[in-house]
Amino acid sequence: MKIAILLCVILLSISTFLYSSNILQIHDAQGSQNDTIDIYIEIINDDPFIAFQFDLPIPYQFSYLANSTSLLGREVDHVIISSIINNDTLRILSYSPSNTSFLGNNGMIASLKLIAGQQTGSFSLEPQNGIISDSNSSNILTGIVNGMIVIEPITDVDDQSMIPYEIINITKYPNPFTESITIALHLENCNVDHKPEVKIYNNRGQFVKKLSPQNFAYNLNEPWYYNWDGSNYMGDEVPTGSFLIRAVYSDYITGSVYGKCENIIYLKR
Repeated sequence: MKIAILLCVILLSISTFLYSSNILQIHDAQGSQNDTIDIYIEIINDDPFIAFQFDLPIPYQFSYLANSTSLLGREVDHVIISSIINNDTLRILSYSPSNTSFLGNNGMIASLKLIAGQQTGSFSLEPQNGIISDSNSSNILTGIVNGMIVIEPITDVDDQSMIPYEIINITKYPNPFTESITIALHLENCNVDHKPEVKIYNNRGQFVKKLSPQNFAYNLNEPWYYNWDGSNYMGDEVPTGSFLIRAVYSDYITGSVYGKCENIIYLKR
């Protein structure tokens, strides 16, 4: 009987070792021409790890926003370093000076910012030379999931006359979020006769939900507030991922339509 139990334990250990999965994933993102776009990196790990590294070729007409790489809460005493190599590739390295493991088994681990150019379309984010390192300095990486950036013309989804202009300032917090996010819209030098329109889209450009304002800010010194709880227009919870806020405002005197986009990320509870 003891021998049978011992064999089961050994087989279970071998099975766990053989089927361990440690994945590096670049999440999809979406924005408009000339936007600064948040790129989120996730590690989904069965095994503890103390460090990771990869090279990310930067798509044509994009540029890396200097010093924008940061860790997102799974670190203990870990540091992160990023540098441009070969003129068009971003190298990212994160490690623990004390060989301490990162926290958790999934979730966003780091982010960076890329600045889009004028070209629209889909652009691949394909990490190379990936490493997820354990405490024995072994590379336990088992797979990489590539990401994609979709860049759209600076127009509203529903209104092709939208004008890109810094008349709308968007503040959102917290970001990333797990329960709800507050979106504050500041309208500058404009003539308001009705509330701004705020819609949420997923990273495929599909409509998710239209938000209603929490207040009526007809005083230009007061922002419009909106809240989103991670649900779609049917009330169902959306999956973890990156989403796009589109804010649109119409000036009733000039007849112009202004719009702005911002990326947010939802971490499912």
